[in-house]
Amino acid sequence: MRLEISRDAEAADHALHMWAPFTLRVDGSYDYLAGGPWTRFWRRFFTALIHGLFRPIFFVFFGLRVRGIGDDAPGGEILVANHLHPLDCVMLACALPKRRFSFLSLKSNLEIPVIGPFVRLMGALPLPETPSAAVHLSRAVKTLLGRGAGLQIYPEGSLQPFCSKLRPFKNGAFLYAVDNSVPVRPCVFRLRRRTGWRRLTGRRPLFELVLLPPLMPPQDLPRRAAAAEMAARVRAAMEQVLATGVLPAPAEMTDQERSA
Repeated sequence: MRLEISRDAEAADHALHMWAPFTLRVDGSYDYLAGGPWTRFWRRFFTALIHGLFRPIFFVFFGLRVRGIGDDAPGGEILVANHLHPLDCVMLACALPKRRFSFLSLKSNLEIPVIGPFVRLMGALPLPETPSAAVHLSRAVKTLLGRGAGLQIYPEGSLQPFCSKLRPFKNGAFLYAVDNSVPVRPCVFRLRRRTGWRRLTGRRPLFELVLLPPLMPPQDLPRRAAAAEMAARVRAAMEQVLATGVLPAPAEMTDQERSA
């Protein structure tokens, strides 16, 4: 598939910037699936460590609540979510501990001193800078989805901390779903007010993560039309949850999937 190549303007739109002493080149020589048995071991070890450390932090101090469909996906799927916190990808991974995750990321996140290598171990796939890198990324995504992994993509394309509204979507996540015939699971981060003792620990909102039923891409439309329809359906479902906090009825979602 053809993926939109990342530009400096996209990085400039990112709300957080950190100092990086070196530049990572994501071109045709970048190996998205690099790593042997030791890399896989350290990735499993580091993922378990992150879950052990961050789950109590998220659920106690961030007040994270999780609602909706849980860890029931039989195979690869794409998870799309609104991007409102630097650690929302970790929150999503901790909410679905049985899933193996990778996620698209700005390459600047992998350039951060000390943290960058761990971001890579967590499964970060940096956005490509050249057409050849985009081809390699597409092949890596196909391989990972075929292995049953969950691929996190934030279709808004940039982080805006504590943003309570959906911003415009980019089409990459939905093109991947169409090209690989895998479902898209909408995931919605909602902000909620601090209550009880948490009012004494800060002023920023607490988090709620709502996991919606997966949606399959339509099979009877051209590629880009199918991706556009998927984007519209996913956005409508996410906006409904953001506005009301009410999950769509499972029967309704099933009917939508059948109609596709």
